[in-house]
Amino acid sequence: METAIASVLALIEEVIPLIDGAGATGAVGKAIDTLEKVVPIVLKEAIALYQPVKNIIAALLATNGVTADQITSLQQLDAKLDAEFEDAAKGQDPDAGDE
Repeated sequence: METAIASVLALIEEVIPLIDGAGATGAVGKAIDTLEKVVPIVLKEAIALYQPVKNIIAALLATNGVTADQITSLQQLDAKLDAEFEDAAKGQDPDAGDE
């Protein structure tokens, strides 16, 4: 599914510079329709994968025999995941404003 969505988005990006003239309104409308269908899937996938990754990190942190370096790596990964997830969410909603 991810590959198909990425391909559709790449195609839209490549076609945008070609949109001009009388057909622009229809082409832009079709691009908007496609994005309206794709965005919920993208958000659902991102949201669906976030918690399982967090759970894996937590489980690894709780594993006996984990080294100090591994704990540090997992904590850094956890922080990076949180930060990037929040940044991505902010970047997707231009109406959100600064809080």
